[in-house]
Amino acid sequence: MDDLPKVSFAPLFGVPVYELKIEGFESRQKALIGEILSMKTRDAGVAVSNKGGWHSKQNLHQSENADIRWLFGEILKVSNSCIRHSKTAPEGARIALTTSWANINESGDWNAPHAHFPADWSGVFYVRSNQKQAETIKSENDGDILFFDPLPLGPQYRRPPTMFKKPSNGKMFLFPSYLVHMVAPHFEQEPRISVSFNFRVTLPRQNSGESQDI
Repeated sequence: MDDLPKVSFAPLFGVPVYELKIEGFESRQKALIGEILSMKTRDAGVAVSNKGGWHSKQNLHQSENADIRWLFGEILKVSNSCIRHSKTAPEGARIALTTSWANINESGDWNAPHAHFPADWSGVFYVRSNQKQAETIKSENDGDILFFDPLPLGPQYRRPPTMFKKPSNGKMFLFPSYLVHMVAPHFEQEPRISVSFNFRVTLPRQNSGESQDI
């Protein structure tokens, strides 16, 4: 991708999925981990798709913490470029970050299959994704994010119903919000920490000051 040289673009089931590393994250990782773990002590969280994990309220991008603000500045910048690259946000369209939250999954926690309607684009960024240790691995996909085929086919077509993506520190995935996905349980002792977020794309109405969501 000439216009996004540091972003990997690999369609899953014909659906655009962007994958990248956020530069400068390493120097912020320790502070981000500390802030999100501290948030958990102050906020009981909510139950959404999380099965045993902690899910913060959905306004993380409004935090006054300097490291959280830096992270969302980077997420906004690269997401804007990717969404425009996908051709789903034509000239004049407005791309708005609407909701965001932190996730903490302890050993054995997971997230059930879900989508992110009514958003248009969704993403996840991995603050701490532990390296899989041989003594803790129960399957090769421990802790992976699984995407489900939006148009399941019979086995005779040889297309798998799910595809896996492996998280790592500083990695981000961005995908259309209708794409159903889940998080497999991991079994390491340290918690996995991630940040999730949603975007809406608004098109300007022709010859009108009103806008139209897509």
